[in-house]
Amino acid sequence: MKTEEEMVSLITSLDLNDDAFIRKAILSMQEASPSGIGLLLALYRYHMPKAMKGLSTPTLVLYGNREGKESRIQRRILRQVSKYQNQHPSFKALVGGHYAHMTDDRSIGYIRDFLFTSEQVQKSEIR
Repeated sequence: MKTEEEMVSLITSLDLNDDAFIRKAILSMQEASPSGIGLLLALYRYHMPKAMKGLSTPTLVLYGNREGKESRIQRRILRQVSKYQNQHPSFKALVGGHYAHMTDDRSIGYIRDFLFTSEQVQKSEIR
């Protein structure tokens, strides 16, 4: 459990809206452990964009554009995305960083639109 002071400090440092959804997400975060750190390092070294090139299933990638951060960070993100944007995955930029999918209201619309326009959904018989 986090104290109220810790909760407010973390929410402020991540530049998030202080609401029940964000608080629940923070309280649900797992604490770091030796095995968890190993997994995080493996994911950090993994080249996700290259792996996405082999996808054969319609895929939506939501990413934080880091608006408000240094322009060199934003340029690096745009460079990475532009390399793969004409590939199979569909990319959508969200305002924010790690929690962009939770703080940018457009994320739900992007997901909804993707699901309802995907060839997979159109071909299936959803009742």
